[in-house]
Amino acid sequence: MDKGFRDLEGHDAYELLGVAGGCSDRAINQAFRRQARDWHPDKNQCPDARADAERRMRLLNAARDVLLNRRAEYDLYQRRGSALEELTDDPQDGTWYDPWDEARTDVFSEAGSNEDTGAGARPSGKGPAERPWTEPGGDRVPPWVPPHHHPPVWGEVPRRHGSFRSPMEEGRRIRPTRNRYAPPPRSPQAPPWSRPFPASPYLIRPPRRMVSRNGCLWATALSVTLFVCYLAVLLIAAANYAFRASIPVEFSGSWIGSGVYPGTSQLYTVRISLQGGRRSGEVEYPLHFCRGTIIPRRLSNGGLSVGQRFAQPNSCADRDMELSIRDDGRLSLSRDGEVITLNREPAEGSFRLPESLVGKWAADGMDFILDNKTTGLAGTVGWEADRCILVPIAAGDDSAILTVGGNSCRRQGIWSLTVRDGRLVADFKGADGRNIDGWSAPRKR
Repeated sequence: MDKGFRDLEGHDAYELLGVAGGCSDRAINQAFRRQARDWHPDKNQCPDARADAERRMRLLNAARDVLLNRRAEYDLYQRRGSALEELTDDPQDGTWYDPWDEARTDVFSEAGSNEDTGAGARPSGKGPAERPWTEPGGDRVPPWVPPHHHPPVWGEVPRRHGSFRSPMEEGRRIRPTRNRYAPPPRSPQAPPWSRPFPASPYLIRPPRRMVSRNGCLWATALSVTLFVCYLAVLLIAAANYAFRASIPVEFSGSWIGSGVYPGTSQLYTVRISLQGGRRSGEVEYPLHFCRGTIIPRRLSNGGLSVGQRFAQPNSCADRDMELSIRDDGRLSLSRDGEVITLNREPAEGSFRLPESLVGKWAADGMDFILDNKTTGLAGTVGWEADRCILVPIAAGDDSAILTVGGNSCRRQGIWSLTVRDGRLVADFKGADGRNIDGWSAPRKR
């Protein structure tokens, strides 16, 4: 890994953000924001999950920085890495050393220069020119060559009693056998053909194969066990689904409201989406970035008891709730001994700010950035070195009620905003009891 890309910890920057190689900077920023919403450490309460989320955010920040500022250098680094992999991928591409590729063919011409003409003779020279593997550049091991038996030169053919004669003399000459000192073939050779024995006149029955009956019994038992387990899982799932209650028609719609966790000063906003006749619904906590499923359990005395199931268990707790319709048409939610009221959202979607509120407002060290760009959100508020998101729970012609909170927001509560004479007038009711009345700010240009 290049020193400049150690922050990626060996990961691919494009794969971390989920973008293609030729994407634009805008696509990179959009992919980063999408990943950051899913992996933000504030969404994870468990220490282990929070540590994983922090590590993931570091990798995402490093990937975005590399692709926005050093993409050309990173692409060149990737291409170099791919070229090296191509050189080392195939061990059979002919680059390996094979001692049989260099079988000696000049054994007869070198025999005269050896001091010992017997088996295993070695060169007599001891200098670096004759031993290239002992040069000062490093201790290199010479390629291994199988031992060779060196016969004497042609002019010194030995006699029977050890004396030598000239090859011009008459008499029987001892010639070396062809390929006598060649290395063995690489592939095994077929044995010489021999005539088979004559066929037996009697019918010979082939030996019977002993089939293991224990293996068949074990396979049958395993198959039966797996089938029974699968059938039991199906029956349990069908029973759970059959005993669920259906959602009454009067509960249909999208509902939103806010409350405070008992015993704490932490505010939450909940949005529930129900459809009459269905056996499940949707639940979302926008301030804590968690989404799950509503499961109706039973219906009694006009109240609907439901449970919650979340895809990420560490984000929000699975608590049971009690829902009922109020006389004014709003929805009442009761859980953990606390009762809150949920407003019905418009049929076309979530509450949206009126155009008179959209813009930037600032005064006394506090500023609002209000917009309708994100569905279900209304912008952010900056206060006491914090930047917190706003969620609309009600909206009028020139007014709106927004909740502010989250794990990283210190000032949590409900803002009531109204536009009067071109100025923003706001009242704040904090979850910790600190309230603000009549705060006013002009529109920031």
